[in-house]
Parts: sequence; C-alpha cells; structure tokens
Amino acid sequence: MERDPAKKEEIRKELAKTHCAVFLRKVNTIQHENGGLYLVGKELTWADIFIAAFLDKLERTIDSNLLRGWPHVRKMKESVENQLKIKEWLAKRPKET
Repeated sequence: MERDPAKKEEIRKELAKTHCAVFLRKVNTIQHENGGLYLVGKELTWADIFIAAFLDKLERTIDSNLLRGWPHVRKMKESVENQLKIKEWLAKRPKET
C-alpha cells in the first residue's frame, strides 16, 4: 500500500479517471438498456443493492464527487440508500477508520 500522500492522491485521481469511468459507463448503459432507474427491470434487486454499496465505497475511498457526471447512476444509488431498512443501517453503521 502506498504511503506517500502525494503519490496516493495521484493514484486515486488516475483510478477515478480511468477504471471508475469505465465501470460507471457500463452501469449507466445497463440502466438505459433495462428501462432506466434500476439495473434489471423496474424494481429493486440485489444487483442494485450491491452496486450501490460498491459505489458508496468508491465515493468514500476514491472520490466523493465520483458520480457528479453520472446523474442516472447517482439516482439509482440514492434510491437504494433511501429504502427504509437500508437508510436505517446507513445511519447507524460503524464509521470506517
């Protein structure tokens, strides 16, 4: 794991610009091909929950503005996070160090 803060930041930016952008483009394409908000059809599935959790982790570790240019992906993530039980868990989950 990189220890130099400047190098670590450079790696983060490159990761967000390259790999994350490819991933977000694919998620966005899948949404459009399957009707819009969710990844598979019109109802929430485990796929949406998994991707939303992964996006949350990327935002917390790579770039908090990662979804800025991806409004449909952001909307899906927010929809998942606003499900009652998920919202309750997010409010009380342990904070990462």
